[in-house]
Amino acid sequence: MLIFLHLPKTAGQSFRTLLERRFGAERVVYVNTLEERDRLLAEYAPGRFAAAVGHMPYGLHTCLAEPCTYFTVLREPVDRYLSHFYYMWNDPRHPMHATLHREGLDLAAYLERVAPRRYMELNTQVKRLLDTDFRGTWWGVRRRGPHDVVGERRALGEDELREAERNLTEKVVHFGVYEQLAESIRLFAHLLGGGVEDLPLVNATPRRAAVDELPAALVERIREANRLDVELYGFALASFDRAQKEREAGVKRAASKRKAASA
Repeated sequence: MLIFLHLPKTAGQSFRTLLERRFGAERVVYVNTLEERDRLLAEYAPGRFAAAVGHMPYGLHTCLAEPCTYFTVLREPVDRYLSHFYYMWNDPRHPMHATLHREGLDLAAYLERVAPRRYMELNTQVKRLLDTDFRGTWWGVRRRGPHDVVGERRALGEDELREAERNLTEKVVHFGVYEQLAESIRLFAHLLGGGVEDLPLVNATPRRAAVDELPAALVERIREANRLDVELYGFALASFDRAQKEREAGVKRAASKRKAASA
């Protein structure tokens, strides 16, 4: 089974659409909440589903009796955070939308007053790549939705950052970066065993500020609040660039062999 770890605001809805095109919607299962997790595990049989997609933590493979392959996409943390905030601000369906408008919380106020109390708001890319008891409560939740994550919290530090890095490169292995979306799509298509497809733009955040439009001090506050995500992204980007250069070198070697064989 292919497991797509959808880190919020990393084009995950668009990659999900590619999975539905390739396998059919009936063979793609969505796991965003504990209820959906429980339903999947109750209905699961090897080979029934081709892919699982969702805002779930790393670890679904420990519950499945078949080989699993992971894929995920990371994004520059400040830009991802802005996209996430303006998604909440713009979309009335989001659980935080009414609160933001009722209390008049702009980006700076939300970062200072609300985000630190909502466990998954900050450094979420690191948190979602940590080893997790998938049959447990996921990040110590008391409520069962993907947004209201409260309760027991795992302290984050350098050890957790290293764990996320190891899981990304040694266990997830296949990952893309939002800022190199075209190459990430090619990787994903290759993983699916097909050619490159156009990526449908799904759930893109409209009416949002760009990073370079914000005061420098606010950008630095966002970066510092997501320091571990910043370090993880730098590590991921360097790994992605190295792998891309190796792939390009492999293509050139293969082309040279074909040319020599036909000479």
